[in-house]
Amino acid sequence: MTNTTTRVVNTKNLKRLIENAEVLDLNQYPDIKRLTLDPAGFHVLELVLMDHKGFTNRDIVHHRVKVMAKVWQRQDEPLTPAEFLLDIRAEDWDLLLDAESMNRALEEIKGQLEGVKHQGIGRRTRMLYS
Repeated sequence: MTNTTTRVVNTKNLKRLIENAEVLDLNQYPDIKRLTLDPAGFHVLELVLMDHKGFTNRDIVHHRVKVMAKVWQRQDEPLTPAEFLLDIRAEDWDLLLDAESMNRALEEIKGQLEGVKHQGIGRRTRMLYS
């Protein structure tokens, strides 16, 4: 059974969601300039409040989610988790891949790569899926 309250997003799309929340003047979003997200990271979003009615932009159907993001404190330190709340439009939430589907897709890619270990892909690409 798919957990529909948990979704996965890459860094590029998380930044886009944060920028959308700021532009739409939704209630909750972090300061993107102060947040150093892992450029190659995946982040988990958990639904906290469906169809949230905030103080601003009540006409935009949006949800409140808790984000568990991979961030850098400093470039020479390991990645650390960060949690923050984010309001996202309902249609954006619906487009995100749920965590279980993401895991299945990565397992399928890993299986395909094992069959072509030395045929046309580099060591770094193989390392991503091992």
